[in-house]
Amino acid sequence: MKLAFLIDKAYAIETEFGEAKNLTEYINLIMPWILGIASSLAVLMMIYAGYIYMTSQGNPEATGRAKDIIIGVISGVLLLFIIEIILNQLGI
Repeated sequence: MKLAFLIDKAYAIETEFGEAKNLTEYINLIMPWILGIASSLAVLMMIYAGYIYMTSQGNPEATGRAKDIIIGVISGVLLLFIIEIILNQLGI
């Protein structure tokens, strides 16, 4: 049992996120971090877009910019969750 532990340790790579023996384990280690950071940035960007929209005072250029930011944020979040679903379906 101790020998198997040493063999597993020999091929493991220590990262900032934990210990990974292969690419699949590394992806499993970093995916929660990526989703957390991306979700936080998405919330901040939505707040920023809302601020631009509320302070645009009917300026079509500013409201268009705010709407573009909102569409970009929603697209990015959907893309991240689709990637997460695909990775889960592949067993990664």
